[in-house]
Amino acid sequence: MRRNYPSPIDPELIIKCDAIICTHAHVDHMDPWTLSQIKTDFQLYTSIGAFEKSDVKISRSRLTFLYPGTTYNLESFKLTPYPAAHYELADEKGRPDCLSIHIQWQDKSLFFWGDGIGYEKQYDLLSPVKFDYFFAPINGRDAKREKMGIIGNIKEYELAEFCSKLSINHIIPNHYDMFKNNTGSAPLFQKEVKRRCKGQSVLILNCGDKVEA
Repeated sequence: MRRNYPSPIDPELIIKCDAIICTHAHVDHMDPWTLSQIKTDFQLYTSIGAFEKSDVKISRSRLTFLYPGTTYNLESFKLTPYPAAHYELADEKGRPDCLSIHIQWQDKSLFFWGDGIGYEKQYDLLSPVKFDYFFAPINGRDAKREKMGIIGNIKEYELAEFCSKLSINHIIPNHYDMFKNNTGSAPLFQKEVKRRCKGQSVLILNCGDKVEA
């Protein structure tokens, strides 16, 4: 998997890291080579289904398995996982697999859609929550990529339509330019949000950019 950008940071230079959250087992989300080079005793938060599919090696004492519907306290952070349909909502054993993550810190509310498509009851789960920043994939899916074994995501217009029904201040699209054969269109997404999402803004981040919250 050749990426379009170099890593914004050398993992061996990370000297302060208490926790890492991985939404699912795909190596662009749970990269065993990167994780093995981080020389701190971080706690890894992920689902049991994702961990067992991955090549990540870590002691059980440094693992916290996440279950939807449970809120986890990470010092001043609150972490709440939700199911994500990439394309399935559970693994072959019926256990949590791909997740989305809601993080609350002080007065900030951030949502990270871990990959996937929309599913029944997703709106019911998320509609009570107010989000300051909503990170979500926009690379979509099609038969050509699925024949290549690429599991797709929600499309630009689908995400805009879904976001229009939620309480969101800023939408940050992602997962659309890392790999040449699996892209989406940020300008198209901006256009769809402008058309459908009253009062919501789109923030386009380049590799290494930061959000000043």
